[in-house]
Amino acid sequence: MNLSEIWLREYLSINLDLNEIINRITKIGLEVEKIIPVSMKFSGIKIGKVISCKQHPKCKKLKIFLIKINNKNIINVISDYDKSLINKKIAVAVNGSILPNRTIVEKKFLYGYESCGIFCTYDQLKIFGLKETSKDIIVLDKNAIIGEDIKNYFFLNDNIICIKVSHNRCDCLNIIGLSRAISSEYNELLENKLINKINSTKDYGFKIKINEPEACPKYLTRKIKYINLNVNTPIWISERIRRSGFKPKNIIIDIINYVFIETGQTIKIFDADKISGNITVRFSKEKESMMISKNKKIIIQKNTLVVSDKNSIIEIAGILLGYSARIDSKTTINIIISSVLYRSKFLFGNSVKYCINSDLAYRNERNMIDPNIQHLAINRATELILRFCCGSPGKIINYINNKFLPKKILIKLYKKKLYEILGFFISKKLIENILLLLGYKYEFIKNYWKVSVPSWRMCNVKIEEDLISDISRFYGFEKIPIDLSYKKIKYNNCKYNINTLNNAKKLLTNRGYQEIISYTFVDKNIQNIIHPNKIPVPIINPISTEMSVLRLSFFTNFIQTILYNQNRQTKYIKIFESGFCFSKNKKYKLGIKQSFFISGAVSGFKNVESWYSKQREIDFFDIKGDVETLLYLNGNSSDFEFKTCKNKEFHPGKNSKIFFKKKYVGIIGEINPNIQNKLDIKNRIFVFELLWDNIKNFYVPKIYNISDIPFNYRDISIVISNKIPIIEVIKICKDSIKKELININIFDIYQGKEIKKGHKSISIRLTLQNKNYNMTNLEINSILEKCICNLKKNFLIEIRTIC
Repeated sequence: MNLSEIWLREYLSINLDLNEIINRITKIGLEVEKIIPVSMKFSGIKIGKVISCKQHPKCKKLKIFLIKINNKNIINVISDYDKSLINKKIAVAVNGSILPNRTIVEKKFLYGYESCGIFCTYDQLKIFGLKETSKDIIVLDKNAIIGEDIKNYFFLNDNIICIKVSHNRCDCLNIIGLSRAISSEYNELLENKLINKINSTKDYGFKIKINEPEACPKYLTRKIKYINLNVNTPIWISERIRRSGFKPKNIIIDIINYVFIETGQTIKIFDADKISGNITVRFSKEKESMMISKNKKIIIQKNTLVVSDKNSIIEIAGILLGYSARIDSKTTINIIISSVLYRSKFLFGNSVKYCINSDLAYRNERNMIDPNIQHLAINRATELILRFCCGSPGKIINYINNKFLPKKILIKLYKKKLYEILGFFISKKLIENILLLLGYKYEFIKNYWKVSVPSWRMCNVKIEEDLISDISRFYGFEKIPIDLSYKKIKYNNCKYNINTLNNAKKLLTNRGYQEIISYTFVDKNIQNIIHPNKIPVPIINPISTEMSVLRLSFFTNFIQTILYNQNRQTKYIKIFESGFCFSKNKKYKLGIKQSFFISGAVSGFKNVESWYSKQREIDFFDIKGDVETLLYLNGNSSDFEFKTCKNKEFHPGKNSKIFFKKKYVGIIGEINPNIQNKLDIKNRIFVFELLWDNIKNFYVPKIYNISDIPFNYRDISIVISNKIPIIEVIKICKDSIKKELININIFDIYQGKEIKKGHKSISIRLTLQNKNYNMTNLEINSILEKCICNLKKNFLIEIRTIC
């Protein structure tokens, strides 16, 4: 946001130097990016009037101009400009004037004739942004006073303050709001300098009809007749809006923009003679359209909030004004001005839908409008229109539906919580004084304040922590005491190992993963492709449409990261991230469940192609090995179980849910090929997701002495159906052997001509040991027979070999 220093000072009741203003803006929580002087330093430039022009006797290219500088002083200026300047008022650097480049203007003789000055251009004077064609001579309007300093005419003793406004301080996006915030820092309340009510009882016989009161709870409008739009915008208005980033167009548009910058409220103006019947706010129907220029129209999608008359749509509500009722400075004499409050949820997304990129649309879609400022804005606009364009105003027609107006926000601020968060003591009297100066109303009840949030802060103050943030900011972060006192820490003996997040991160890093940090907000469309059956949590005030919902998992972030790297020819990617993911759940506070995950993704080729090895693409078992290593940090590998599942996010045959003692802890698998095709992903992507709270605390494994008894190894090769998960085979073997089983390992999987279709051969190595004595072959064979018997009982298997 850019604004004029002079304009801002009009609303400040205290006299501050520029540095103090900048410091106060920073203390509010905003960032002053830069200060731009409106012009470079110069002096002695006057407003003069061209009286006459004649050809230079000795040079055809030059002309001699007679310039009136004041009532007593008329000078000659020799220049190559033409006679069109006669009777016009221009900027003249007279003898002794100093230009921005430090050149001193002096009298000169050109071909024997004296020239006592030069005509000035915008480029010469380095006046910020006054003209697109800055090399033009500065020609002024008829009201300019001859002899006046050009600095006074253009208000050049000014600076443009460029401010970066954070999303939680949208109340400071206008002159009044910013002035209010600065004034409060000096224990001053903002004076209302716009109390110019236009008292009119004239009824010009037009009505408004609100079909959708929930979407438009407040609509104020009035008709002004017999206005004159063939007037120039006063220089003080055009320069103020120009310094705020708006290009001056005509008197009426400039006034609208002026009020918008001043109050933050948009004013809509229609040509009253182009409107048929009543103005109606409604949702659009099928196949409706709106003219946006003389030869161009757009199709309005069904259920878009629009403003229409009897014949056509005249505005996409809060987003775009149509052509049919637009004012024309040459023909318009009667206008209708409106100040409206729309509810943001009925507008959100329309700017993207109709490709409209404007500050107005951005604010309306994000609920950044003060719901109590409409009267002030419409009266301010009326006042300026009457002052410069004349006219006869009608009475304000009010439509207000209290049922759907933003509800008053009441927050309980508990003393205990305030002191716990601040970490130091502030007196009750000081807290109440701060609340009053910030515009809050309060009532103290026992151990808390019942605080009423002012209308201009309703968009960003919702909870107790917001109030505490305001109080601490106002009090001054620099005043908060630094507490370096030592405190005793109680040590609790615990029977379990706390598998810290740092250990998990180190392990993944050692296995070749790189940690990434991504936004919690993700693209709704991409997330819907990955999680089609899950409803995400929407953001009321998103940074952009690509960040409009909270993530359901890290998979959306991973896929976007892999796509970015894939498009830059990165062939091997292993990444992980930890943090919160969010889902809708009515059982939790605010209806949102947040879960802490550690997740990872791999894609591409495992090794570099060389003369001694071929490139191999990463597969499911690579990432499964990483996950198992991560899970086995606690040493309790037998308690984990991988079970295949049906999940649309994953490849049908390459995914597993992970359980710890029958409790769900995560999932692993290959992203569904259909999803990869939709997102144009070249290589397969394998991902895992672990619920950290379910795996961070495990019991410490028992430690045994190493036995002197040797191990016994036995291999079993069996043929089973492809539909039977290998994990189920391992489970049966473990349950059959129990005490004597030291380890079980699948060392070969084979599918070929000798194996019937739909089946596979797997080879299992069993490591057996009795810690007290050497086992006999009879005992070992008995164990194997029991294991094989149970396998046959549970699965239709064929024994290939036992050795």
